Amino acid sequence: LWPDTVDVLCMVRYSNRNISSLSKTSPWRSVRNSNNITTEAEFRPLLKSTLKELIENASFSTPYFASSETNWTLLERIYSFAQCNFDVDRLECYSCLDDAISNIIDCCGQRIRGSFCCLVVS
Repeated sequence: LWPDTVDVLCMVRYSNRNISSLSKTSPWRSVRNSNNITTEAEFRPLLKSTLKELIENASFSTPYFASSETNWTLLERIYSFAQCNFDVDRLECYSCLDDAISNIIDCCGQRIRGSFCCLVVS
């Protein structure tokens, strides 16, 4: 599913105190992809609909994980995956990933990680 050029993230969360008491919101950490989209006006709606479907699949699955591959052109594809920590509920997972979409949609092709979720697009 993933081309050799995609760096896959591994999410580990640890603390010296009860994790459930830690903040589950920002800060966001992101990494931009250097690829440029020349037809951005056409790309954004496809990206947004792809990511919305992806986060619904991730937040309503066990474990909280989903991946997708969407055709962009005849030769190019959009690869994406979403993941949440297992210790959050479905609504918290969806909310975190939905916030990630808002942060990622302005700069296509990046990785973004919140306190308990991550979203990768390439």
